[in-house]
Amino acid sequence: MTLVGRLVADAELKYLPNSGTPKITFSMAVDRRFKDKNGNKITDFIQCEQLGKHVENLVQYLVKGKPVYAVGELNIYNYKDENGCWKSITKVNVNA
Repeated sequence: MTLVGRLVADAELKYLPNSGTPKITFSMAVDRRFKDKNGNKITDFIQCEQLGKHVENLVQYLVKGKPVYAVGELNIYNYKDENGCWKSITKVNVNA
């Protein structure tokens, strides 16, 4: 999957607790190719994450409002919340 959009906020750098592997998370606004029936553009907000030592250097360039190009795979995580209701989280694991 290839996404082109703009960063909604600055990327966040964190480290995985068990391995210490660096991880960045960011959200991007991606406009659809078509408009709604009133002529307004439709924008999706996509959650993304990327792992690896190289992201420590990359995070400084991922700031709010910057255009961004991401290639990755779509992942959907399903889980039960504390009330026993099923929830899902959709993210793109970025490869490049």
